[in-house]
Amino acid sequence: MESFRCGAQSWCAVVTKLTPNQVDAWRLRRHSLIDRADRRELAKVVSSICGIQAQILPAAELAIRARVEGVHRQDVLDGLWKSHSLVKTWSMRGTLHILASSDLPLYVAALRTKLDETKLWLQKEGVTPAEVDAISEEIGKALTRQKLSREDLSREVERRTNLAPKTRRYLRSPWGVLLRPAAYQGRLAFGEGIGSKVTFVGPPKGTNPRDEPSTEQAFVTLFRRFIECYGPTTVGEFARWWGGIGDRSRSILQSTEGELEEVEFGGFRGIMLRRDAEKAGDLEAPSGVRLLPSFDCYAMHYFPRDLFVSDAHRGRIFRRTAGWNYPAVITGGKAVGVWSMSKLSHRVEVTVEAFRPLNLGERRGVEEEVIGIGEFLGSPAEVRFSAAPRQPRQTNTPSESPAALWS
Repeated sequence: MESFRCGAQSWCAVVTKLTPNQVDAWRLRRHSLIDRADRRELAKVVSSICGIQAQILPAAELAIRARVEGVHRQDVLDGLWKSHSLVKTWSMRGTLHILASSDLPLYVAALRTKLDETKLWLQKEGVTPAEVDAISEEIGKALTRQKLSREDLSREVERRTNLAPKTRRYLRSPWGVLLRPAAYQGRLAFGEGIGSKVTFVGPPKGTNPRDEPSTEQAFVTLFRRFIECYGPTTVGEFARWWGGIGDRSRSILQSTEGELEEVEFGGFRGIMLRRDAEKAGDLEAPSGVRLLPSFDCYAMHYFPRDLFVSDAHRGRIFRRTAGWNYPAVITGGKAVGVWSMSKLSHRVEVTVEAFRPLNLGERRGVEEEVIGIGEFLGSPAEVRFSAAPRQPRQTNTPSESPAALWS
């Protein structure tokens, strides 16, 4: 580890120089992607990586499998619907995530900003802030002791409130635009589905609004957690992860200035907690193979993407719109291919398309991952290696879609 004086940043006394391999080793360890965590620490893993994106629930389940040893799909579902150690709700970027239930007060405190943004947008669409508040309050009351489908919840709220016709249409929208404010306040979470029907429940037992920090304190805490897991990174990357932090960059940096270190790696610069930079400097190049699903947070928030995947294959991992990323084969922390999965009548078939020839150890690593996926799903699994096409694909074909995880 080499250190030298940094530039104009008043909060940084030195710049630490790390190799890209040391950075990858640090991030992989923080994500439990080198040594998987014990299954008893499932909720702790979700907390430490700042949640799991979950608009495609099977992909979220596989993201947990990649990080937790011996876990089965039912363990994840039990955490959501039985023990309630996990909660599925709208969170950062207005996107569905699985969070550790113990973290819900922290995220709700930061989500006050999303609530204000949503109210402003809805007001432009003709829904008044008073209507939003009334709907959120009645949602909380309706879900106190029961689980309700989207349709039943909408009918219950309409029965309890006097809403304009346009507001009623928004309330019934499958996009949940008038349900999200209640989620941002911790009054609504997703429940176990009934067939194809989505259901909603109240917050997990044990979460108390009185445990919420201030919004400013919440952002500082989340910033520390984010750079612990994704550092070296930037405040801009943190803002993108959250979905915009307004003018809070300066106050966040001021609150953490004594803890931060500027880091140079592979021609790029970012910030880490000083204690983390020191530890990362002692790490060796990582090894090992992992199959990451679509929307996996390690790939989505990897900074900078130039070091994660080459330009020639970037379109195979990241779609240019909609914040989409495809399932990635990683070795040593870098993308070396993509994969897809088909669930057949009595087995699971995983197809791997490598960007380069995989050596014997890497192929064995892929095979071990596929066996693990089969055990997670409770079905025998086999792998098929396929040559990657010469030109990167930019479209979302059925075999690439996260929905194909259960096709």
